[in-house]
Amino acid sequence: MQRNLMPSPPHSGVRINKQYYPVVVRPMTSARRMRLRVDPMRDSLVLTVPARCSERRIVSFLEEKKSWAEEALSTLPPRQPLTFGAIIPVLGREVAIVPAAYGRSGAGLLPVLATPSKCEETVKRMLMNQLQKYIERKAEQYALQIGTKRIKDVTLRDTSSCWGSCTQAGRLMFSWRLVFAPKFVLDYVIAHEVAHLKEMNHSVKFWKLNARLTPRMNEARAWLQMHGHSLYRYGSVPDSLPV
Repeated sequence: MQRNLMPSPPHSGVRINKQYYPVVVRPMTSARRMRLRVDPMRDSLVLTVPARCSERRIVSFLEEKKSWAEEALSTLPPRQPLTFGAIIPVLGREVAIVPAAYGRSGAGLLPVLATPSKCEETVKRMLMNQLQKYIERKAEQYALQIGTKRIKDVTLRDTSSCWGSCTQAGRLMFSWRLVFAPKFVLDYVIAHEVAHLKEMNHSVKFWKLNARLTPRMNEARAWLQMHGHSLYRYGSVPDSLPV
């Protein structure tokens, strides 16, 4: 259950340094207390509240947390549009987004055949295609290493709650934003989900299997903890609020 609070209610958002940040309120039956976090993908705040929390308590809590929100939002990296002239990391190397007329891919260029208004949409499609191929190849490699069942399929989504997931049926899902992460981080996430094909848990046995596939596992986990939010800063703000 979720309420997307738009401009009319008094707690629909906060205004910080002349910029408006919407607040999404999520009532949860399991929540014991209110918790506020920043959504770096959508430039918004997400407030988790107990199921029967009053409007008055919500407004009061947001007022109390306004200084915290200001500091948290100020630490977000600048948003990087996927437009011509932008320099972005792609699968571990920096490339410049340029019109297709500038030449072929390689030598630090990502030629895009699109009008400026369609550039981001086209770039996203190109990056997802590259990432899909890379993940499929790497996942199969890891699966062979640990002798697990075959991978059913691999899908990419724009998730804000996890970097990847695995089902009992062998279906793997990954955030397409991992294309902007260092390669050792991407490889760790792929290995993590492939390891779940053999150990559908987070037991000691699972982590040993994961470390066997990616020796830089701890370094990758630390990078995601420290810098993972920066991957959400590429591209424009999605139209919809989180579900």
